[in-house]
Amino acid sequence: MVEAAELCSLKSQLQDLEVPLFAVVKENLSKELDCFKKYFSGKVYVDQKRNFYGPYERWMFLSVFLRIGVWRNLWRAYRKGYRGNLRGEGLVLGGVFVIGPGNQ
Repeated sequence: MVEAAELCSLKSQLQDLEVPLFAVVKENLSKELDCFKKYFSGKVYVDQKRNFYGPYERWMFLSVFLRIGVWRNLWRAYRKGYRGNLRGEGLVLGGVFVIGPGNQ
């Protein structure tokens, strides 16, 4: 959610460039999507078939506990007051796509 909020902080700059802001999530458990929408001001789509994640999903297994970047992100989210949960499948890695006109 930290990344979503930080991305939304750029929304006015993106609007000036006529770049819309969308999110694609892989699941909607309970009221998680409503909670996510508090931090993300663009349109949110649920990709239940995971077509958006490409032909090969990127996974992070037990190495998640060994990566210092993961611990830094957790600490940063905690300090900013973001709270998550351990429900759902949390090992598929996401990403950011910037889609522009023409051959960009």
